[in-house]
Amino acid sequence: MSSSESILVIRHGALGDFVQSIGPFHAIRARHQNARIILLTAPFLQKFAAMMPFFDEVWVDTRPRWMQAVSLVKLMLKIKKPSFNRVYDLQTSGRTAFYFKLQKLFYGLLGGKMAEWSSHVPGCTFAHATSERVKMHTLDRQRQQLLLAGFSDVPAPHFDWIPQTDVPPFKLKKPFALIVPQASAHRPEKCYPLAEFRALMDLFIAKGVTPVVIGSEQDKDISLSLSQIQQEKVIDLRGKTQLEDLVLLGRHADVAVGNDTGPMHMFAIASCPVVALFSHASDPSLCAPRGKRVVILRKESFEDLPAALVWEYVEDVLDS
Repeated sequence: MSSSESILVIRHGALGDFVQSIGPFHAIRARHQNARIILLTAPFLQKFAAMMPFFDEVWVDTRPRWMQAVSLVKLMLKIKKPSFNRVYDLQTSGRTAFYFKLQKLFYGLLGGKMAEWSSHVPGCTFAHATSERVKMHTLDRQRQQLLLAGFSDVPAPHFDWIPQTDVPPFKLKKPFALIVPQASAHRPEKCYPLAEFRALMDLFIAKGVTPVVIGSEQDKDISLSLSQIQQEKVIDLRGKTQLEDLVLLGRHADVAVGNDTGPMHMFAIASCPVVALFSHASDPSLCAPRGKRVVILRKESFEDLPAALVWEYVEDVLDS
């Protein structure tokens, strides 16, 4: 593509889904090397996305509600104004399907040539509209979507664009383990019991491995109820990390243990050994972290996945 052509990529999140789109981001830039490529994403991902070498600009989508007509019209006009040649909708949600239909309406009313669209919407230029797509893992689904749009291949997600460091961030000393005890606030059923995480921390401490707790600013409001010895040995980084810090932590950690949540995907992509914990609330075949050293433990109920059983797998990783 020439430098006069423009591409729009839509990917809002959540975090795990977003980082699993890094392979497609790479493929899109490789396919359209000289084009102006703009990413439309969620506010919390803007800074991280701006660090990537795949985009010339990053736009924020506040995702106005359906009744916020003025905001929706402004967003649609913003998308229409650059006269994009192609739109890659990697979010493939009800919202982005609505955006496609609104764009058709706007072009019908205002004239002009509408961009080619790669999406899940029947009738778009490159429609990945098969009913089987909902049964596919995110990485496989995105790859098939781009193959339908003429791509020959899509690489795996990677963080090659984030510089390596010789020492871990936050002055951490090895060995250390990353613990991710929380998940999405609206999905508490995905969370392994805190009591079991505390039991795992004791086992790490006994083995001489420092537990490092990872979480968001909101997660800080949840008490870990650590014992006195845990308070002395555990490092709590909740609310202290940027997304790029998670990559560096994953590169240096000895293992990461946690729920089905975004940071676990980042650690897996960063080649950290990962032990991911799943219950009935999510299906690993659709959304599990993928990487060279990933162990998935799933029970219908976390009551059947005690810390002692998790530790058997963690210890195998640490000793390997």
